[in-house]
Amino acid sequence: MAIPLIAYGAVAAFQIFSGRNQSDAILGASALQNKIGELNAQYTEIDAWEAEKFGLTQAARYKNVITQTVGKQKVAFAAANVDVNSGTAKAIQDESRLAGFLNVLDIQKAGREKANGLKIQASNIRLGNDINRIQAGANASAAQTQGLIGAAGTALKGYSVLGDVDAKADAGSGGFETFDEYEGSALGTRDVSGFA
Repeated sequence: MAIPLIAYGAVAAFQIFSGRNQSDAILGASALQNKIGELNAQYTEIDAWEAEKFGLTQAARYKNVITQTVGKQKVAFAAANVDVNSGTAKAIQDESRLAGFLNVLDIQKAGREKANGLKIQASNIRLGNDINRIQAGANASAAQTQGLIGAAGTALKGYSVLGDVDAKADAGSGGFETFDEYEGSALGTRDVSGFA
């Protein structure tokens, strides 16, 4: 009688142990995914900073182009003996400065927009990490619960089978003296594979 009880107890303990191990594995995988996600978010933030820096650098370089363009216009007007500080010559230079200024703003804006897009991407990565952590917690809890329910089912099945054996033994109709007698009986040959 003790051997079947030990067997059912061992199976139930194994189910609890397996549920706990599965839970730990789920949480461990989630922690690793979150670390990888955090690294990706940090690299994306670095890319955002680089994009904004590149935009500002390009804008600064373009300011030099504007200065050179206006300088060349002044030289050309002076060579043509045109007063560079008044009239059409001045208007052309002012228009070149304005167009250049607007181009600088466009370059800066493009850099900021790219940086903001990358910052949003980093935030989305972190949000995904949070969702993953929550889901992993739920899955881990479910794995533990499944192990406990499986163990309870095994224990109940063992109690049921052993209760049948005790009832037969108490009734005097086919009581078993040894485990070999039990094992050879109809009770001892029941299929309990679905409860393991």
